[in-house]
Order: sequence, then structure tokens, then C-alpha cells
Amino acid sequence: MRLTLYFLLFIAPVSLANECVVLLHGMGRTSYSMNAIEDSLAKEHYTVINNSYPSTEHDIQQLASVVGDGIAECKKAGAQSIHFVTHSLGGILVRQYFQNNVVAEAKRVVMLGPPNHGSEVATNKKDQWWYKMATGPAGQQLGTEAD
Repeated sequence: MRLTLYFLLFIAPVSLANECVVLLHGMGRTSYSMNAIEDSLAKEHYTVINNSYPSTEHDIQQLASVVGDGIAECKKAGAQSIHFVTHSLGGILVRQYFQNNVVAEAKRVVMLGPPNHGSEVATNKKDQWWYKMATGPAGQQLGTEAD
């Protein structure tokens, strides 16, 4: 967590005016799991958007809209540069969003533990009733298969 903050501070311009960071939590979590990062960034005068989203209720394509929602909030706050700090599924949502969207203000992404090459757990457990119930549609998409 501290490494993320130091990394952002190192790469950020000297002036943080008009800098916004969108935080995206992982599957089965809420914005509360990103509060320590939010607090650290806010102390450094970043505008921080840290909203919960229903990670177990929709597929990845639908969930990716939360990235656009965060960008819209940053723009509303007057951000000229928008950064992202993600955990797990949050990183996959950023990747999905930017496959179909271009945002001039988007600058940097820090991903904490994203399953970029899929999850073996998802592959091995996807047919189990308890896994389906716990992870929802997005959990079915996180396997290591080519699709």
C-alpha cells in the first residue's frame, strides 16, 4: 500500500492541482478495502474517487462502466489528469474499459494483483455452486481459458 503511494508520488507532477485518482476494489470487496490508499492520496492533495460497485452481480463488460463513472466524477471535479489504483478485478475492469474508450486525461494505472492471465482458482472451481454464488458472472469469466 505504501509502495503504491510512493510510486504515484514519484511519477506525479510537482503540482497535484487537478490530479484525480480513481480507486477500484476487487471482487467481493467494497470501497472500504481501499480506504487506506484513499486517505494517503487525499493527504497528498489528490482528488480521490473511491466508490463501491456490485462486483458479484454483473459480468466484466457491464462492471467496466464503473471506470467511466469514476472518470466522469474526476472530470466534474475539474481533473486534467486521471490516474487509477486497482486491486484484482478492478484492474481487469480498467483494461476492459480502455479496450473500447479513449480518455485524453487518463495517465497512469497502478494494478495490485490483477489476474491478467486469468485465475486457476476460477478455472478449477467455476462449476461449483458455491463459487458461482460467491463470485457471480464476473467470476465465471476470470479463468485461464483463451476466451
